[in-house]
Amino acid sequence: MICARRLARTSVLATLLTLLLGGPGVARIVHAQPAPTAISTGEAAAIKVAVAYRGILGREPEDGPGPAALEDALMAGGPTVNLCRTLFDSAEYAQERSHLSPQQLTDSLYLGILQRQPDDFGRAQTIDAINAGRRAGRAAAMIDSPEFVDRFLDGRDPLAGGDAAIVVSADLPTTMACSTSHAASITMENTGTTPWTADLLKLGAQGDRDPFSDATRVLMSPGTVVLPGQIHTFTFVLQAPAEAGLYATHWQMVREHVRWFGEVAQAAISV
Repeated sequence: MICARRLARTSVLATLLTLLLGGPGVARIVHAQPAPTAISTGEAAAIKVAVAYRGILGREPEDGPGPAALEDALMAGGPTVNLCRTLFDSAEYAQERSHLSPQQLTDSLYLGILQRQPDDFGRAQTIDAINAGRRAGRAAAMIDSPEFVDRFLDGRDPLAGGDAAIVVSADLPTTMACSTSHAASITMENTGTTPWTADLLKLGAQGDRDPFSDATRVLMSPGTVVLPGQIHTFTFVLQAPAEAGLYATHWQMVREHVRWFGEVAQAAISV
């Protein structure tokens, strides 16, 4: 299985390298008619793992069980943010890349994932996300973005089904007194290609549990439809635990019974 992945990944990386470095025929590759055979889930997973390695760790993935396991997780329905979080949390990142400033990391993510320099708006958004502790979510949003799908997945992401989201704002506290409540809100933008409908799309507590809420889902009002490019604000109440301590809350979009996707709104709250 690893040998098969090696062949697929070699082909995928060669194509991406050609696009990055330029050369004869690049324009024809970019503007060619869609291939008769769509990119498979395995190929899409290999592409996503490869660009995550480039953007986050600054290198190509090596053949072996590590990248293979990450590809398997994506093909099993795992969210892209978990891939990015795994690389950011790795010992290699801590040893080799933790010295990067938010500006340097932003450049690395854009060059490694989207293979271009960041525009002013994207740079500002990414730096803000990194400073807010949402670097994995921001990297995942780039990989799941319509731009990435159009340029590198022939316009269709077989792993995501058109679902993508970024955090526009999050009103989450940093401190709470024991057993007190706090009105919270999280605004998400639909950056995918399919509408969000209230019956299927929800804001969910990651892992289906949260120390500040017994309810693990925040619903949209019945009949609500959030079209691609639109935003929606979810409002809910956080209830602090009775015991003092440092707790984390994490919220992400979920297509119920299908997959989690998009950036994660999170906060470390001292109680």
